[in-house]
Amino acid sequence: MGPLLTANMILLASGQALAVRLVRPLSRARGLALAGVLWVAWALVYAAALRVPAAALVPYLLLGMIFYAAADLIHAPLSNALSAAAAPPAQRGRYLAVYQYSFAFANILAPTFFTALHARGPAVPWLALAALAAVATTAIWSLNDPLKAREKIKI
Repeated sequence: MGPLLTANMILLASGQALAVRLVRPLSRARGLALAGVLWVAWALVYAAALRVPAAALVPYLLLGMIFYAAADLIHAPLSNALSAAAAPPAQRGRYLAVYQYSFAFANILAPTFFTALHARGPAVPWLALAALAAVATTAIWSLNDPLKAREKIKI
């Protein structure tokens, strides 16, 4: 677990400027959809890790971590900007507070979610995560046109 966290930290610390430059031509919704696709790939790679020989597992997981880090690098600036842009000016603070609370809620729920799913099999949490990310990606993709019209704040 230590090498994965270290790799993720290095990727996040060194890749933010490049990630912002690469996604700048995309609308925020399309960028978030790209992040969603990367998260789906990450979850599927990790679900398949059960079939990887023990000697190759750490390098395999480190390569899989690239999908997660790339998604995170794309998602962070775009989601913050989209949350601010989607809110009516008089309610921007409220919108941003609810957005931040959603992360707190997810952090509380995630351990229970993963524990319950892991009891059904070690790949089940990753497959469920891939399915949820795919649904969210589809939803954000379908909102591209309405959200693009509200993009007032540039990143």
